Amino acid sequence: MLRRERDRWEVEIDVIVATGVTSRKFDAATCSDAVDAMALIVATAINPGGEAAAAASREAEPRTQDEPADQPEVTPAVPAPPPAAPVGPQSEHRPAEAADHPADDIVIATAPPVAAPAGAASARPRLRLQGAAHAGLAFGLIPRVGADLGASLGVAIPSAEFAVVAHAVTPRTVRNGGDGGRFTLWTGGVRACGRSARRLQFGGCGAVEVGGVSAVGVGFAVNDRATALWSGGVVSGWVGYRFGLATVRLEPGVVVGFLRPSFGGENTGFDHQLGRVGFRLNLAVHFEVP
Repeated sequence: MLRRERDRWEVEIDVIVATGVTSRKFDAATCSDAVDAMALIVATAINPGGEAAAAASREAEPRTQDEPADQPEVTPAVPAPPPAAPVGPQSEHRPAEAADHPADDIVIATAPPVAAPAGAASARPRLRLQGAAHAGLAFGLIPRVGADLGASLGVAIPSAEFAVVAHAVTPRTVRNGGDGGRFTLWTGGVRACGRSARRLQFGGCGAVEVGGVSAVGVGFAVNDRATALWSGGVVSGWVGYRFGLATVRLEPGVVVGFLRPSFGGENTGFDHQLGRVGFRLNLAVHFEVP
């Protein structure tokens, strides 16, 4: 065993020969001195009757830390190569030059960390804030074509979007003879859509809306105002093109009324109920903020 202790080397060696075991323990000033002395001890154990015996005996004598090691004057015999280390998980290979360096100077190489697969950090869909403005035409619920204005605010991921929506249909007049009413419809609701994530986009939406219908009499002796509750469902599709953060869409849709109020005047022939099915055709601009 060869061990470095501060500025000196401590050596313990056991030589096994046919006649027995020879053990030696000594100090050396340098690693080179220790190796030479170990070679001399091996040669002495192999040929105990030669001149190397006396030199080996002097090398084996214990000495103090301040006493320099004797330099052997004979040429050491070349020791036989050690047996090959067994192949397996317990075998270990160390370069010969490593003996001239302390153990604390040995650098153990470690495998680099395995990089995460590309795109793993982005596996979760990115959530974006979305706002939109709508303008177009509406007809069917109230006779005659009128303007439809709307807005929405919600969130979107690459394959879907969810929003709160609002619509208002501009006032339109319905007459029966000389009497009639001027109707205004406004609604609000929630909408969910599926969509493609490409620059040229396609999608479909479903919404539930609740609102009110306001009617003002026209042509009566007293033109009263009345308001009633309306509710319905909307199914729409759209095609759009994305320009950076903005997407321009053409959105046709069908409106089905669930609750359809009626309006009429007493002792008149006017009576109007909102239609069962209506249509919308809007041009919309959507903005998404990362």
